Amino acid sequence: MKNRKSSNGDSMMRQLFNFHDERAKGRVCMLVMTVYTNIFTCINSGIFYTGFLSANDINIVNVGIINFLPFFAGMFSIFSPYILGRFKKRRAVLTVSRILYYFFSLFASTIMPNFVHDASLKILLFCIFVFVANLINALFVSPGYSAWHLNFIPDDVRVNYFSVSQIIGSVVSSIFFLVSTLLTDRIGDVAQQGPMFATIRYITFACAIGETLFLMLPKEYPYVKTVKVNLASVFSLSFKNRGFMGTMLIVFFWNFFQYAALTPTDYYLINNIGVKYTFIAIITLLYSVFLLVLSPMWRKIINRHGWISVFGLTAAVQGCTNILYAFITPGNYIPVMLIVRLTQHFIGVGLNLTYANVMYLRMPQEDRTSYISFYLFFASVAMFLGLLCGTTFVGLAENIAVNIFGFTFYNVPLLMLFQAAGQITLGLISYACRKRLEPRQAE
Repeated sequence: MKNRKSSNGDSMMRQLFNFHDERAKGRVCMLVMTVYTNIFTCINSGIFYTGFLSANDINIVNVGIINFLPFFAGMFSIFSPYILGRFKKRRAVLTVSRILYYFFSLFASTIMPNFVHDASLKILLFCIFVFVANLINALFVSPGYSAWHLNFIPDDVRVNYFSVSQIIGSVVSSIFFLVSTLLTDRIGDVAQQGPMFATIRYITFACAIGETLFLMLPKEYPYVKTVKVNLASVFSLSFKNRGFMGTMLIVFFWNFFQYAALTPTDYYLINNIGVKYTFIAIITLLYSVFLLVLSPMWRKIINRHGWISVFGLTAAVQGCTNILYAFITPGNYIPVMLIVRLTQHFIGVGLNLTYANVMYLRMPQEDRTSYISFYLFFASVAMFLGLLCGTTFVGLAENIAVNIFGFTFYNVPLLMLFQAAGQITLGLISYACRKRLEPRQAE
């Protein structure tokens, strides 16, 4: 029986990934892209990116400003169909665009501080590089490769492909992140960690060039022409569909609360609490284990209770864990982070799986280009506003202290409590509205 299961697993992998079939070869390239994208995300966002900016003397408010620029640029994705629709063959333009995206994101922003020492000019150039890179990504890279690669994952292999690619991508990127943080943590002083951050980012950029060239290999199929996209129709179609807008409100408020405290929390953990990068990397790596072990269980729970029900309850539990997160101190961060993050890993498998499908639950089969464009725009607005509000609050409440049950909360812990309250409220409202939001057979 064990050999039979192993044989079935090997057969599935050979069917998914090989160089004999054009679509399977395309999936090999997609898998490489998934793995590298996960590594790039670890290095160029979150706590590692916050540490890189901190090492270059960027304070918490300016870190927040820099980090919300990608989401501002992401709002321009709504214009992508007009630009990419002009190209019958997109391989060359996407390759150049991807290299430029990585150049500004990794190389230019890393080498610039070596030549620019004025603090104001350095912040301005960081902002320019980040905005230009993510504008290129919004207009060309992200939508362009999605349309190209969609041909390689037909319905009969899509579930298996995503399951395998998520697990492999999570494991590889977590190991890379762990090794990087081990090297960084060997240098205790944050100000002296700059050269190590730079070296890791240069290596990541070199890998990016290889990944981009590898993505030129798969076949490019003709792009099916549909009705010309009208900017007004992108909004009118979505607003007229009450079921779809209900799911979009979930997307909006989840992203708003998630990103409101994201960057300030990372900065606070590194600079105020003194959390080691290695400790965070080890906890992050453990999510891959939870994903591998718990995915079958969460799929059964979702099939039994529905997507919105599971999302609502897990989102509320996530908010409850963030209440405990707000009580973190330099003296208790190890037990608090272990309790919070491992609990979030457990529910996160179900939460992430349900959230990933929320946008599709009430999306009609027709006019999907317009609906997807609206989703990308709406999510980017939510992320942008969340980061903007969070960063503004941290700056304005810098000298504010609130005493609750004998525990003093400053700006970032107060923001974490706000995030927790928002997630709990959203989760409970979503659960209460589950019958209205779950997909119907007629749709």
